[in-house]
Order: sequence, then structure tokens, then C-alpha cells
Amino acid sequence: MAVHIHVSAGTSAFGSRVNVSFDNATTVTLVAYSAASAIVGNLLPSCTWTVLDHPVGSSQNSAFFQALKGGTLDGHTIPSWVPDAEGTWLFRCTNNADSTVDEVVVGTRNLRTNIR
Repeated sequence: MAVHIHVSAGTSAFGSRVNVSFDNATTVTLVAYSAASAIVGNLLPSCTWTVLDHPVGSSQNSAFFQALKGGTLDGHTIPSWVPDAEGTWLFRCTNNADSTVDEVVVGTRNLRTNIR
């Protein structure tokens, strides 16, 4: 069963979002689905998230997201969070049933220059 990561950050879509405003207000939410359709019936029933990379100076590392999810990185959703640094986060979601994976990049855009 394929893994499809849906990213909400101002706008929402499947796949990476590298143009997230770094404005201390824009929230980011990641949700894993078994198909490229964001409906409840397609939520991935059993998966594990991995934070592969985060910006230098950010406190939003693997331990942060584990605490945000109540002590685990299992489950179909990474709850809403507000980026605390400029840069990029790399997330991997692994389907526990068949080990298929999907990865997304969440990148912030510099507030002053409006570029990444």
C-alpha cells in the first residue's frame, strides 16, 4: 500500500511544500494517506514518522515531534506546528504493513526577502 503525505501550510496538497511563510503564525500539519485523495477513508492505518533533517538552530527535531505526538512518532498525523527557524525539515513516513515510504520537505521562506 503506497504512502502519500498531505502537507497543510497555508495551502494544502500532497508532496513537499518549500514555500512556507516564516512568519511565526503559519502552521504546518502532515497527514499520511494510503491513496492520493485526502479523505478520512484513506488515512494510513499504521505508520511511523522519522525526522531525517531539520534546520540548524531549530529545536524542532525528532524529540520535539515525538513530544508533540504524546511520546511516539506512530500514527497517521504530525499535529500542527509553527516552524521556529528558517530552513528545511525532511520527514519520512513508513507504512508499518509493507515498509513502503514517502518523504516530504517542508521549507520556510525568508520573511524579509520572501525567498528560500
